[in-house]
This record gives sequence, structure tokens and C-alpha cells, in this order.
Amino acid sequence: EDRSRGLNTRGSGLGLHICKVLITLSGGQIKAESEMGKWCRFTFTLPAGKTE
Repeated sequence: EDRSRGLNTRGSGLGLHICKVLITLSGGQIKAESEMGKWCRFTFTLPAGKTE
């Protein structure tokens, strides 16, 4: 369990936005699902790369 940030601190909220921008620029998608106060799941998909 990671408690390095403490229980009463909050992030700036930029992490998911940066992920969304990078994934979208790469041609992928990001999806969020949650049940308020219980859990959240973030799923992303990226196109498969071409091999040479």
C-alpha cells in the first residue's frame, strides 16, 4: 500500500488528462468506469504496431 502522499492530499488532476492526450494522439482510446466511493477502473487501448 502506497501512503507516500498521505490521506489528506489531492493531486492536481493532470495525470489522467496527460494520459488521454497521449493515448488519443497515438490513435487509441481511454475509458473510465466507477462506482462512487467504491472503485474505479481506467482502460486504454492502443492500435497494434506494424512489424517490419
